[in-house]
Amino acid sequence: MFAKSCDPSIGDEQIPFILDIRKLYGSKSAIFLFSESIKEMEMTTMMFKWRTTFSREGVASTNLHFSRLQESSFYLKQIIRPYYIALISNFNAINEFSLATSTFDMSSAVWLVIFIYEENSTDYCHNPPGNIFHLRFNSEMLVRCGTENILREWYSIDTDQIEINDIATWSLEKGISKMITDSLYERRHNLHGLIMKAVIVKDSPFLNVRKSGQLDGIFSEILREICITLNFSFNIVSEVEEYGRWNPKKKIWTGAIAELYAGHVDIALSGFTITSARLNAVDFTHPVFKTKNFLVIREPEKFGIKWSSYFQTFTNTLWTAILGVLITASILLIFPKIKSGTDRKLRYLFIDNFLEIWGIFCQQGLADFSGESSLKIAYFSIFLLVTVLSAAYSAGLISFLTSTIHILPFHSLESFVQDGNYQLVVVRGTAFYDKFANSRDPLGKKIMKLMLEEEKLPVTQQEGYERICKNQKLAIYSIDQDNIVNLKIPCNVVRIATGHVNSIAMTLSKHNQFTDVINFHNKQIPFIIDICKLYGQKSAILLYPESEKEMEMATMMFKWRCAFSREGIATTNLRFSQLHESLYYIKQIVRPFYIMMISDYNAMREFSLATSTFDISVAMWLVIFMYKGDDPDYCHNPPGNIFHLKFNSEMLVRCDTENILREWYSIDTRQVEINDVVTWSLEKGITKIVPNFLYERRHNLQGLIMRAVIVKDSPFTKINKNGELDGIYGRILRELCVTLNFSFDIVSEVEEYGRWNPTTKTWSGAIAELYYGRADISLSEFSMSNARLNAVDFTIPIFNSKDCLFFEKPEIFAVKWSSYFLTFNHSVWIAMFGVLIAVSILLIFFKKKNGTDCRIGHLLSDNFLEIWGIFCQQGIAESSDRFSLRIAYFSIFLLITILSAAYSAALISFLTTMSNTLPFDSLETFVQDGTYQLTVFRGTAHYDKFANSEDPLAKKLMKLMLEENKLPLTALEGFTSICKNRKLVIYTYNEMKKPVDSKITCNVVRVKTEHVNNIAIALSKHNPFTDVINFQLQKFFENGMMNRLKNSPFEKKSNDIIKHQPVTLIGEDVDSTS
Repeated sequence: MFAKSCDPSIGDEQIPFILDIRKLYGSKSAIFLFSESIKEMEMTTMMFKWRTTFSREGVASTNLHFSRLQESSFYLKQIIRPYYIALISNFNAINEFSLATSTFDMSSAVWLVIFIYEENSTDYCHNPPGNIFHLRFNSEMLVRCGTENILREWYSIDTDQIEINDIATWSLEKGISKMITDSLYERRHNLHGLIMKAVIVKDSPFLNVRKSGQLDGIFSEILREICITLNFSFNIVSEVEEYGRWNPKKKIWTGAIAELYAGHVDIALSGFTITSARLNAVDFTHPVFKTKNFLVIREPEKFGIKWSSYFQTFTNTLWTAILGVLITASILLIFPKIKSGTDRKLRYLFIDNFLEIWGIFCQQGLADFSGESSLKIAYFSIFLLVTVLSAAYSAGLISFLTSTIHILPFHSLESFVQDGNYQLVVVRGTAFYDKFANSRDPLGKKIMKLMLEEEKLPVTQQEGYERICKNQKLAIYSIDQDNIVNLKIPCNVVRIATGHVNSIAMTLSKHNQFTDVINFHNKQIPFIIDICKLYGQKSAILLYPESEKEMEMATMMFKWRCAFSREGIATTNLRFSQLHESLYYIKQIVRPFYIMMISDYNAMREFSLATSTFDISVAMWLVIFMYKGDDPDYCHNPPGNIFHLKFNSEMLVRCDTENILREWYSIDTRQVEINDVVTWSLEKGITKIVPNFLYERRHNLQGLIMRAVIVKDSPFTKINKNGELDGIYGRILRELCVTLNFSFDIVSEVEEYGRWNPTTKTWSGAIAELYYGRADISLSEFSMSNARLNAVDFTIPIFNSKDCLFFEKPEIFAVKWSSYFLTFNHSVWIAMFGVLIAVSILLIFFKKKNGTDCRIGHLLSDNFLEIWGIFCQQGIAESSDRFSLRIAYFSIFLLITILSAAYSAALISFLTTMSNTLPFDSLETFVQDGTYQLTVFRGTAHYDKFANSEDPLAKKLMKLMLEENKLPLTALEGFTSICKNRKLVIYTYNEMKKPVDSKITCNVVRVKTEHVNNIAIALSKHNPFTDVINFQLQKFFENGMMNRLKNSPFEKKSNDIIKHQPVTLIGEDVDSTS
């Protein structure tokens, strides 16, 4: 038997429990329900205690009898999430509460039911007799049996019996301890083979039934996945022709909507457009996809010609200018005609001129052409102008004629209405008809005037397209034809975008208890697809733990991969333990994208173990935490750097179904940095709340200290008296430290930059410190080379410099007599020699005609000597009185005068220009000369450039190279050695000389080699901070900071001694610096 009274001590025990449950749900108000059969005084006392306690907690409360439950509907409309606490003390109370809930929507609130009974009572709490409280699948009812610590949830699937799950425990010391996941539909994902009554729309564009009875189309795959996931099926009890619309005259719904609204079926298996009117009658799932609406017409067989198109060849401005020229020229021609003596009146002259010029524009000639020069010039100018304009117009017109330009009668809904020659159809019983029929928009009313009568509208999309193919003046307003299943269009059609978008979803009966669970299991898919679109991904790798149940995970993977496939995204799925196998895909994908689910602590440990030996920064990651039971909140508070992230890792994290997405990364590898970056909702998709650029967000290294190596006596980096970095690189590095908030700890100083030793298979110098992980960054400048790129990372080049050969400037320069011939090029010299021979021969014929009796051989030699004398600025001994010979000699004298002047000018230019003749002008001629030795700076990339090269020229250069142990270490040592040894050349980049320029004791000449050096900052291989440093360096270049840091003047050497060199001839330009 149940207790006949309510023991006050039991009520006191329940107070802390009820408060903890209230905090769990976050309710700010509560409604206490109890039976009228309980003694009034005892219940009044208990309610007073409970309500007083709630008041102290800031929770508003009221109390009602079970019989007054319907009165609480007043509160339902004012409270976001009503919270009821029901006290069941005996069998009568059960009957009362059962009777009260029989007409109350139990899914509209959250319920806490407390059974208070004595030991010998019937155990209705653990074994309820059927669905006594009229629960539904989406009801949220928490039940406590007496003072038990286990809390259970009650709900129902088929309305006949109750499903009971243990979900949490409670104790006075620990409070609520969850046993399973927070998410309601993570727990309730099995409908135990429930069969739903379904309606299907015949000839639906999204779904049809095959002859075998199986569903086909876009929605069929989604429905199959949902059935497998939730373990339920459909029974098609009705097939209708229309989707359904509201009939304002009969006040009824039609089609499939009517079946749902009347409660004949539970779900419609076709895709429905979401509208405000339909939302009042049925429930919709979240949109499955969105599609644009189009006006579709049959492609016109002949396109109308708009005669105004002939004027579109020229712009309006040009036509105005042509008209202006026509009128202006007609007026101006009046004046020369009056001057020529015409007696016609002005207005007749203007008309005559206008007609004449118009005739010229029309390719006609003139009837009478004036003899006056002024008129001839005027008419000639007009003819010339018209010829040009005619050619331009013809070209433009032909371009129009040869380009196929379709002129459609309209291009929008507005111009469709303006045209007025077309009628409009929509598929009968769809939302498209209501869109215009029930619209108060003036455009909608105008469109309805062009709409066919409702009974004449096509029933299917196929019928609609067949009609527009038969009727040239009929248009159909429809969705994108690419989304319509089995559509066969019998003619060519033209689509005209309307700018309207349709949201297509599945439809269920109003207040259907399964709407939320279907939405829940489809919710992660659009979220993940939106993330893929955000990053422009065309492939994804799905990761999951081995601890997950095989069947559930296989079902989820199948559903996700099908959804990705529909979006054109290739996928594969692997377990966490197979992560390293995905390296095969990484080599084939530009930007790998991983998606993984973390469901519990074991899954997190599995993924942590998998990433411990995996470079997490090589890909992009989306991690979804799916909570279960009492697991700590590792999503918001991860225990250290559990996934071994780096600073340049790109990991986006979603905590269960939260709308905020966070990025995780690490600076010091010990802890994770978490930033909110975007929000996501099904309606709006991705909304960014921080800058797009990764390193616009991550610009603070929070005082990180990097281990640094420095090359002693580096010309670009030095440490000043204050212990600060100085020099070009020093200033750049100091600015980087301030911008990114980090610093250096110099852990090593070396003498060499570093090179690869093929004998010992080791790196030397600063490169070795970086390669072996003893330093993170080098504070000196480094040349970029292929060998070094395999060992270290480089930033973007700070500057580019040409490699040069430097050596001491010779005191006396040798004169090359061949330089006198360099004034003219070879072609001119050959032409001059050809002229000398040809003219000598031609003069023979002239002299023979004049009656000379000399032999041809003597004539040829005489002529050659005479012309050679003329070339040498000499005259001729005897001048002929023959006119032909005089012209010939005059022409030769004139040619020679011009050539002599040109040669003198070029020669003087050479003499007045300080040109030095050097022993070589390139690496090739340096090798050919062979009298000089070569040196480079020890341990630099320049030595490797020649030592490890298979190029024949490099091998020859190595023969002229000093022994490696005799190579200079520093810039000053290198330039001092070439001043001491005139036959020594140093090979280095141009900027290496500038820092030590003032300390060089001799004049140095440089010869450019056309080899370019990229100078950059070196970091350890795969350094996580390389990209952020590059990002800031690029900003320095863009905002001018880099130029300011680099262009600080070097200390210049003052030299007042003037050294004159002899004037010489050379054809090569060589830079000389001193």
